[in-house]
Amino acid sequence: MSWIQENKFAATLLGVSVVASGALFYLGMSARSEATQANEDNSNAIRKVNSLKAGKPFPDADNKKMVKDKVAGFAADTYAFQQELLKFRPEGMPRVSPGDFNKKVGDYVRLLKAYYTEKKIALPESTAFGLEAYVGPLADKDATRELEYERKALDWLFKSLADANPTSLVNVHRQQIAAEKNAGSKSSNKRSTRSNKVDSVYQAMPVELTFTGSEASLKTFLTTIGEAKEYFFAVRVMRLQNESAESPDLSLAKFAEQVAAGGDDFFGGLDSEGEGDSAPTVDEKILKKVVGDEKLVVYLKLDLLLFKEAKEVKIPGYKPAKPETTQIKK
Repeated sequence: MSWIQENKFAATLLGVSVVASGALFYLGMSARSEATQANEDNSNAIRKVNSLKAGKPFPDADNKKMVKDKVAGFAADTYAFQQELLKFRPEGMPRVSPGDFNKKVGDYVRLLKAYYTEKKIALPESTAFGLEAYVGPLADKDATRELEYERKALDWLFKSLADANPTSLVNVHRQQIAAEKNAGSKSSNKRSTRSNKVDSVYQAMPVELTFTGSEASLKTFLTTIGEAKEYFFAVRVMRLQNESAESPDLSLAKFAEQVAAGGDDFFGGLDSEGEGDSAPTVDEKILKKVVGDEKLVVYLKLDLLLFKEAKEVKIPGYKPAKPETTQIKK
């Protein structure tokens, strides 16, 4: 009889131990292999990152020069564009005393009202064309510089609107500018200095206005704004609707009686070659109804843009050209 038969329990225990050991060995080797692979992947990633950090972004000198030239060209174009926009900024913006500004506002309102009255354009009662806050009360001395610039721009804007022949000016709302909001504050100068460091290249002066008129008057007004040489107004919002909520009634379609040269003959007035002596007239009012010449109610939200001085706006990569110097020979 063999040992296994005589010691079945011990043989079974030995067999189970061998199988378990083999399984544990296999699992241990697999785990070791995975850990080794993970360690290698981590090491490779670290080496790649270090290599990227140590390497130059432009390994080729020609490529580096090409990129620098492109950046310099873009900066030069940006500078040229900035100079074009600065043509809308006045050369000087002198500070105005509160009393003088108050007087200018009074003249501004009086002259504009007379201008609109002369052109028979209806105005809202007690309008001051956006400067209602300074009809009587004095402006803060720290805000009059920007306010005077805005007043001149609004004077041009409302005269341009009147020249477009609208039917009426319904409403004007001027939002406060930064100088007004900061006026009277001890830290206003500090806030203004910080605001110059942001990436905005202009100060916006919003104004909203509503008027009624024809499509032609709207086109004329928008064209004038777009072609302005002195002030830069950006149209932010425009909303249009017909002044009448109802469509034209068919009962209005009555044409004026036509008396042709040939009496009741349909072709009367035409010569033998088909050309008439005079063109028939048609009721102009009805034609305007047909082609849509109804009055419009126009709402516009505009931003008057005051561009910052060149020294306040940094253009990355731009290097001013050095002035040429001439040497005097002795």
